[in-house]
Amino acid sequence: MALFILMLGLTNTLSGTLNGAQRPKKIFIVANRKGSQDILRIPLYGGMNTYFTKDSKSEGSLQCSKGKLLYTAGQKLYWQRVNKPLKENSLGSVPLGLASLYGGKLRRFIVPDPLGLKVLWPGDVALHVKSFDGTFSTKIFPASGRSIIHPASWRPGGTEILYLTHEKKSGRLLMHFRDVSKLKDRLVISPLGMGIKDAGAFEVHWSRDGQWVAVNLDGVPKKGGDRRRFFLVYELSTGKSLSLPSGYGIKKFHGFSLKNHLIVTAGWGKKKAAYRMGPLPGKSFKRIDSLGVEEVYGFYASRNNVLINQTWQCKKPRLSSISLYGTRTRLLRWARWTEIIAMDEYQTWAIFRGGGVCNTTRPNLYLMRVDGSLLLRELPKGRFSRLRHINPSNIAICN
Repeated sequence: MALFILMLGLTNTLSGTLNGAQRPKKIFIVANRKGSQDILRIPLYGGMNTYFTKDSKSEGSLQCSKGKLLYTAGQKLYWQRVNKPLKENSLGSVPLGLASLYGGKLRRFIVPDPLGLKVLWPGDVALHVKSFDGTFSTKIFPASGRSIIHPASWRPGGTEILYLTHEKKSGRLLMHFRDVSKLKDRLVISPLGMGIKDAGAFEVHWSRDGQWVAVNLDGVPKKGGDRRRFFLVYELSTGKSLSLPSGYGIKKFHGFSLKNHLIVTAGWGKKKAAYRMGPLPGKSFKRIDSLGVEEVYGFYASRNNVLINQTWQCKKPRLSSISLYGTRTRLLRWARWTEIIAMDEYQTWAIFRGGGVCNTTRPNLYLMRVDGSLLLRELPKGRFSRLRHINPSNIAICN
C-alpha cells in the first residue's frame, strides 16, 4: 500500500530557473457559482473575468505549468490550456483516501515536470506518470514488501525522477532515481544507515544543473528514540553522499543558489542564523544573517533572496527579504503582517496579502517579485476582493 505524507514545502524545488522575469498575466481562483466551487480566470491587467470549467463539479488544488492549468475535482485530475476555457482534459484519478484526507492540498502530490510535458501523481500502490498530449503513460510499482512515500520529484531536465520507498519490516528507506521511460531504476541509494519506523515529512531540493540533490527527512529510528531530522546531500553523477561539516547544528535545507550554494538554517538559540554552504562540493559556511527567534519563510533562487518571518504582535508572518550577502529589506513596511498567498511557477512573482492591524477583515493585496522589487501599486480592491480570504490552495498565478 502506498504511503502518503505531507511535505514541509514544495514538492520539487527547481532552484535557479531564470525564465520567470516576465510579469504574470492572469490568475485563476476557485469561486462559488450556483452552489459549486468553479474555476474563475481573472486577467491582471484588464479584461473580462471568465469561468473556466463547464459543469457543476467542485474544483480545487490549482497550479500552473508552462501554459497549462492543473486542478482536481474530487478524485479526478484535469488540465486545460490557460487560454482555452471549457476545454477540459482528464488525466486520471488520485486515491479516494488521499483525496478525502488532503482535499484542496492535493496539489502537493501532483507534480508536473520542469519542461511542462508530463505530470506524475500517486495511485493506490503505483506512481502514475502521463504526458499531457496522451502519447506517454506508465506506472512505477514498488518492490514486494515496500511502499512508495509520496510525493515524488522531477530532476531538472525533465525525464528522471526521485522517489522514496520504505520497507515496514526492516525499516529500510531507499532513494530511487529512474528515467520514467525506462523499466528499471538507474540508481538506488540506501541513505540512512538505520531502519526507521516511518517517514514523517520530507523536502527535496535540486541544484539548477541537476547534479546535486538535498533532502530534509523526518523519521523515528526503528530501534527506538525520538523523531529526528536526517540531512541528505548526494552528487548524482557519482551517487556518493556529501559529508556535512559538524559543529554548526544544521536545522534545515532551503534550496540551492544559482552558483550551487546550499542555503541552510543552523545554530542554536540566539546564535541561529541563515548560511550559504559551498559552492558544492565545497563545504565552507558563510553567514547570511542572524535569525534569533526569526524563521526562514523561504529561499528563492530566481531573486537570490531569503524571506525571513519576523513573528511580531500578530500571529501571522511579518516578512523581510535578505540577499545572500546580508542586505535586509522589510517588505510592505506599513503592514503589521504580510504573507504570500500565491506564487508563479518560477518562484519569482507573488501575490502578497497584508494588514495594518492584526485582525483586519479587509487586507490589502499586492503583486510584486518575491524580494519586494517591482511593486507598482495595490491590486484594485473591487476586482480582487475574493483574494482577501481565499485559501492559497485555491489560487494559481499563470504567465
